Amino acid sequence: MTKLPEVLSFQRGVLCTDAPFWAITPEGERFIPVVRHGIRGTINVQERKRVDKGTEIANVQITESAKTPPNATGIVVRFSMGFVPLDETLFATSDMAFRQHFLDFVERFRDSGELEEVCHRYARNVLNGRWLWRNRILAQVIRITVASKGQTLVETKAVPELKRFGDYTESERKLALAFAEAIRGLSSQRFEIEGRIEFGFQGAVEVFPSQNYPGGKKPDGFARPLYKLNMIGRRELGNILNSADVAHYRADMIEMGTAALRDQKIGNAIRTIDTWYRDEPDPDPIPVEPNGASLKDNDFYRKGANSAFEIMRRMDALQPGNGTLNPEAMFLLAIFLRGGVFSEKDKDSGKNKAKKKEAAG
Repeated sequence: MTKLPEVLSFQRGVLCTDAPFWAITPEGERFIPVVRHGIRGTINVQERKRVDKGTEIANVQITESAKTPPNATGIVVRFSMGFVPLDETLFATSDMAFRQHFLDFVERFRDSGELEEVCHRYARNVLNGRWLWRNRILAQVIRITVASKGQTLVETKAVPELKRFGDYTESERKLALAFAEAIRGLSSQRFEIEGRIEFGFQGAVEVFPSQNYPGGKKPDGFARPLYKLNMIGRRELGNILNSADVAHYRADMIEMGTAALRDQKIGNAIRTIDTWYRDEPDPDPIPVEPNGASLKDNDFYRKGANSAFEIMRRMDALQPGNGTLNPEAMFLLAIFLRGGVFSEKDKDSGKNKAKKKEAAG
């Protein structure tokens, strides 16, 4: 293929829900609220000039945080996930020939070791609790449970490996097989996943849901909005802030909703499996992205012939490895499951239109 179709998009093949937080207490599990409150910190911006006596050092902010109740011994985070069969991920294309190229590729790799390896990597990132992100630092012990149709598939302590793939455990192999059956379209299984973090002590502990990034200019003094479910509406918030009835609600600390991890953040963790971007032993995995974009490193690791756009053009040449897995095929399988828009317009179309207009004029 000299170029990709002008219309080309793939739907998301890995489906995840948001993941709300619960606190583990002697009385049972309790939702963890996001609380909006004021805070008086200090200004710690580096200045070239000398700070004179009398310079304002206070940094008064409105922020949001999420904490367990004082008698909590841990937290539970839960989400559900499923898969769209791989051959149904192609959503739209303006070139029917490309659709056939894609279906031929899927057929070649349906029962391949390459697809199995992608599934093993997904399974590792579920069972190692990578999707818990910063909340992992709170744990003395992390336990992961995966269930389907009311039956427990896997129950294990979190796999400690975050940076390497291979030497998979029995639990990882079992979960990877279930994932592969769903991706091949042989099963419609959905998976309920639970991460149970035990603190090793009791107390009010700050947890870390996803953060929101408000567009435009933030309100003056507003420091950090957190992601929440079942949040209160603007009108209700206004009524609380304007209420003179202090006994009704403490306006200095307002419960805004339930703390949660966003589905996008969970999906990003699960697809952090790309070690094929660099030809060297054991590179750190990055999320599967068309150009190898890494927010953590602020860099693009897949440029030129190594990008998804270029590999997709030579899709017909990719074959299952004979004894050695094909890294480009594994990356492309994961890209199709990630989804995205890969349209490519003809670079000369603008020039051709200008010439036609000039000739007609």
